[in-house]
Amino acid sequence: MPVSNINAIHIYQTKGMVSTDNLMFQLVTFTNVSICEGAKSFLHDYKDRVKTIEPDQLKQRSMQEEIVEHGAPVLMDYCIFSLLWQDDTFRFEDLPAVVLFLTEEEIEYLQGQKLPDNLSFIHLPIGKAALELSLYHSLNKAGSLKKSNLEEERYRSLFYKSSQAMMLLDPKSHKIVEVNKSTEELFDLPTSKLINAGLETLHPDKTESINQELTRVTKGNHSFLNLKYQRGEDVRDLEYFVSIVKVEQRKWLYINVQDITEREKADQMFYQQHEMLRSTLESIDDLFFTLNKDGDFIDYYQPSGSSHLALSSDVFVGKNIYDVGFPLDVAKKYIQTIEQVIDEDKSEQIDYYLEAFGSRLWYSAKISPRKNAFGVAEGVTVLCRDITRQKRTEETLKRARDFYLTLLADFPSMIWKTNTSKRADYFNKTWLDFTGNKLEEELKTDWVEKLHIADVSNFLATLLNAYLKKEPFQIEHRLKHKSGEYRWVINAGRPFYNLEGQFAGFIGSCYDITERRQAEELLNLQKSAMESALEGIIIIEDDDERYPVTYANKELTNITGISGDEIPGMDFLDVIGCPLSPETRSSIIYALKNKKSFKGEIECHNGKQQKSWRLLYMAPVQDEKSSVNHFVAVLSDITEAKEVENALRDNNRQLKKTNEELDRFVYSTSHELRSPLMSVLGLLNLMESEPDNGDRSNYLQMIRDTISRLDKIIHDIIDYSRNSRMDVIYENIDFEGFIQKSITNHAYFDQFEKVIFEVDVKNGVPFFSDKKRIEIIFNNFISNCLRFHNYEQIEPYVRIKVKTSPVNVLITISDNGTGIHEKHIHKIYEMFYRGTEKSTGSGIGLYIVKEIIDKLKGNIQIQSDPGKGTTFIIDIPNYPGNELRLFSLNSVEDQNYL
Repeated sequence: MPVSNINAIHIYQTKGMVSTDNLMFQLVTFTNVSICEGAKSFLHDYKDRVKTIEPDQLKQRSMQEEIVEHGAPVLMDYCIFSLLWQDDTFRFEDLPAVVLFLTEEEIEYLQGQKLPDNLSFIHLPIGKAALELSLYHSLNKAGSLKKSNLEEERYRSLFYKSSQAMMLLDPKSHKIVEVNKSTEELFDLPTSKLINAGLETLHPDKTESINQELTRVTKGNHSFLNLKYQRGEDVRDLEYFVSIVKVEQRKWLYINVQDITEREKADQMFYQQHEMLRSTLESIDDLFFTLNKDGDFIDYYQPSGSSHLALSSDVFVGKNIYDVGFPLDVAKKYIQTIEQVIDEDKSEQIDYYLEAFGSRLWYSAKISPRKNAFGVAEGVTVLCRDITRQKRTEETLKRARDFYLTLLADFPSMIWKTNTSKRADYFNKTWLDFTGNKLEEELKTDWVEKLHIADVSNFLATLLNAYLKKEPFQIEHRLKHKSGEYRWVINAGRPFYNLEGQFAGFIGSCYDITERRQAEELLNLQKSAMESALEGIIIIEDDDERYPVTYANKELTNITGISGDEIPGMDFLDVIGCPLSPETRSSIIYALKNKKSFKGEIECHNGKQQKSWRLLYMAPVQDEKSSVNHFVAVLSDITEAKEVENALRDNNRQLKKTNEELDRFVYSTSHELRSPLMSVLGLLNLMESEPDNGDRSNYLQMIRDTISRLDKIIHDIIDYSRNSRMDVIYENIDFEGFIQKSITNHAYFDQFEKVIFEVDVKNGVPFFSDKKRIEIIFNNFISNCLRFHNYEQIEPYVRIKVKTSPVNVLITISDNGTGIHEKHIHKIYEMFYRGTEKSTGSGIGLYIVKEIIDKLKGNIQIQSDPGKGTTFIIDIPNYPGNELRLFSLNSVEDQNYL
C-alpha cells in the first residue's frame, strides 16, 4: 500500500511477547503530511502486513473489542486525535493503548490538558529503529493491561460460579457486601437477607469472638473459624477461611465457607490441610519483572500485597541482578537459567531462598523467553512467587500427615486408601484385624478377592464412577472376615488429594453392619409375613385414651373397606368397622385398660341388611422391660364359616326331620301298602269259600277299589320322591288346561257327576314355574275336595280361581264340603295324617303339597268351617328370572276376587 494513502496504524499482538517479526499493522487516519521519513521507511518495510481502516470503524464496538482482544496500541496523528477527543461518544479508555505522533508545535497544543491514562507519545521526526522500539514498548504496556483485565474477569467468574460459598465483608463494619449463589444455598437465605448483615446474624451466639477474629484478619493474618449454623431443625458444622484480598484498589475481607458436617474424621483432617494449603497459595502475591540477556532489569512490577518482595521499581530498573542484593549463588543461578531459557526457547523454574528479616525466605521463579517483534529472544520474563509459607506449610503437612496416618492406624473404623490406579495402598490396623492378614498380604490382594462374588460387579462399577467424577460414594457390600464368613459393611469413600492439590485416589472407611442387616432382614420378613397374612393384623398404641392404630396390613382394608392410608391414627374401635354391642365394647375396653387378651365374635350388618361376622383376637405386647406399650389384634372375616356352620346346623335339623319322617314313612307305608293287600287277600278267600251266590261282582268291585287306593298310595310316594330329588324346571304354565285335565282325571270318583266345578283363570301375565309340581298340587286338592265333600246337600261345588301377576300367582281352591275342625288344621300337612276315620286316602297328599310349595318358595293358607267347607289360598312366585316387578297379589288386595 502506498504511504500517501495511509490514515492510521493499529498494531495487533498475536501471542506471547511480540517482536517486530510478528507485528501486524492496522492504519487509521494517519495523514501523509505528518509522516516523517523514518515512519515512511518503517511502514514501507512492513507493507505486506498493513491493513487500513476508516475513523468511523474505530468507533464501532466490534472493532474496539477486536483491538482489545489482540491487545495492541492504536497509532494516530494529532488531527484525528483532536477529532475523536471532541466526540463525546468515543472513549479512549476502551482501547488498550493509544500512540500519538506529534510534532513540536502539536505538543505545545496539548500542554496542560488532562489526557487519557493509556495515551503515549512519539515525537516527530523519528528514526526507523527508534520507532520500532517505541512501538514494542507500547505493545508490552497494552499486553499487561489486557492481562490485568483478564485476571480480574477470571477471578470475578470464579467467585460467582464457584461451588463453594464465598463472601466479601467490609473490613471496618464487618458487614457482608457480596455473596455468590453457593452461599445462598448453604445458608438457605436469599442475597437480600445476607447483604449488609454480619456473621453475628448467622451465628448470634458467637458475635464477640467473630468480630475479634475478623479484626485480627484485617491486620494481615489469615483465620479459620469453626462455627455451628442452625438451619431449621438441622445443625450444620461450618468452616470459615478468612483472609484479606484487594479488589479494585480496595481491601476486603474474603471468606470461604465450607460445610464439614458429614466428613469422616480422617478425610476431614486431610481435606482441611489441603484447603489450607490451597487457600494460602492463592492468597500469595506474585512479582513480575523482565531481564535482558546480561541480567539487567528492563521492567519491574512489584506485588500489590504485603509480600517481602514489595520493593520500589527504582531499586531494580536499569541495574544488574548482581547489583540489587541477590546472593552471589542466586544471581549466578539466574544468569545460568537465563542462558538456558534463551538457548532452548522454553521456560524453566528455579527455587531459592534468601536470608532476610532474621529468617529464611523461599521463592519460586518461573523464567520464560522474552521475544521482540521479530521473534528473537532478547531476554526473559520472570514470575517470582514468595513460597515461604508454602514451604513451611508443606513441612507442617508432612508432619501432620505422618501424625494422622499413625492416628488412623488405631482408628476404631476400618480405613483404606487407594491410589490413582484404583489399587489399595493403605489399610489400618482395624482393617487388618478384621481380615486377619498382614499389610503386605492385604496390599497384594485385589478388591475382587476381598468381596463376596455377588457384590463385586456393583462395587467396581460404583468405584469406577466415583473415580471418573471424583465424587464421594457410599455402598453396602459383603467383606470377607478372617473367620471365612462374609460380613455386611457400609463402605464410604471420598477423593484424596496430595500436598500439591493433585488427585491421588480415594480414602474411605468401613463399618460392620451385619447384625443391623440381619435385624432389617428379619424385620422385613416379619413385615412381609404380616402383609401376606389372610387375616387383618392391627398394632394398637396403648395411650389409655384413644388407643390409636399405628399399623394395619392390606388384608384389614379388604375386611373393613377402610383405605390403608386412612387407618393409621384412627381409634381401634372405629377400625373394627362394626357397630359393637354394649357388652362387646365394654369387654374390649376392659381388656385394653387392664392389658389383657380378648377373643370374641362380632356380628355386622351392612346397608343392605346383609349379615356378616368377624372374629377378633387381641393381646398385649411386652417390651424388654415387660412393659405393655402396644397391643396386637387379628381380625378375621368368618362370615363364610358362620354360614357353613348355620347351614350345617340347618342341615342337621333337616336331616333329623327327614329321619323322623322316614321312620314314619316306612312304618306308615308298610301299613298302608299291607292293608289293601290284606283286604284283597280276604276278599279272595271269601270268594273261594262261598258258593257263587251273585256277590262275586261286589267282591270284584271291592278288590278294584282297594287296588285303586293302593295305586294312589304308590303315586303319592312317587310324587314325594320326585319332589325331594328333582330340581325345579321353569316353564310357561297353562293353568286352564291343567285344571281341566285334573278334573277329567277324577271323573271315576263316586258321585263325581253331582259336583259343580267353577273355574276362573285370569292369566293375563305369563307365569313360569314347574309344570309337574303345579299339576301335583291341583290333583291333590281336587282329589281331597271330591273325597271329603258333602254329597247330601243340594249343590256341592268346587271353585278354582287363578290370577297371575309379574311377581306371583294366587290360586284359590274352595268347596262347601265337610270342612276341617280347628283342632286338626295345624296337623293336616303332617305325613300320613288323616283328619277323620272316614278318610280313605294315603295321608301324605297335603304333606306333598306343602313340600312342593316350599320347594317353589311359595306359601299356603287355609280357611275352614266344619260343615260349611274349606278354602285353600296358594301364593307361588313367578319365575325369578323374570325382570318385571310391577305389583304382587295377596289375599287382602284380592278379597273381592275371592
